[in-house]
Amino acid sequence: MCYQRVVHCDCQYGKCAFPYYDYLKRFKIFVCSGVANLWISPLKARFTMAKIMLGTMAGAISGALGNDVFSHGRAGYYVRKRVIPTKTVNIYTLKARNILTVCSRSWGALSAAQQQAWSTWAQSHPVTDRLGQKQVLFGAQAYTELNARLLSTGDTAILVPPATASPAPLTTLSFVATASTHTVVLTTAPTPLGANYRLWILAATTLSPGRQYLENVFKFISFSAKNVATGFAAGADMELRFGTLIVTEPIQLRVMVFDSTTGLLSGPKNAYGNVV
Repeated sequence: MCYQRVVHCDCQYGKCAFPYYDYLKRFKIFVCSGVANLWISPLKARFTMAKIMLGTMAGAISGALGNDVFSHGRAGYYVRKRVIPTKTVNIYTLKARNILTVCSRSWGALSAAQQQAWSTWAQSHPVTDRLGQKQVLFGAQAYTELNARLLSTGDTAILVPPATASPAPLTTLSFVATASTHTVVLTTAPTPLGANYRLWILAATTLSPGRQYLENVFKFISFSAKNVATGFAAGADMELRFGTLIVTEPIQLRVMVFDSTTGLLSGPKNAYGNVV
């Protein structure tokens, strides 16, 4: 009998949630055999880790079992592979590390009142994890989340938390991807987008038609200029991230509206299609 809830880690190889028993077969957990992607904004860092929810028969898990290490943090329990860390170096990881370094240093330069303001804002703006549970960020985490996005788009960092709500999501999204011209053209509404708003674009390719869970496969590819009109071209960024477009290749786009004055994102709008 399974006393655990099936969880899906951010595994980019689609090998999530296979069962694993402890040696006495007393309980069942689900772990990931691939490499997990944890969104830290603006780009992705990789960890071999899956969150777990403990049940009646297992109130707490700690330590190692074979090659699996059980531990817990502020946001709950997790299981990860015992691995020797490797350092991936590409344009995306270098940019992410540089931005996080800047945010970390600038957080330390804030006054006590400013840091407290971020902590208060984080308390009233919890995030939802992969299991649907609300998690409250530290003030430094909330500050880094918003300012990492702002710095990644070349906008001005903010010292105090936003006083406005997130922007409204797109009402319309579709695209045409053409292999012969190496283009991906988006059709969006409203158009133009708005004076301080940008498109924040994520994409995934080579998806199985039957796959329903897609949260772990999206990768950040691009952002638009402010107040962009419909017809934004994302072909060059798509090919930089995923390689040359191939006819009939499936593409899933997820586009959000990004407020360049606050760092907040709207809810997502998805579109699916094949390269022609």
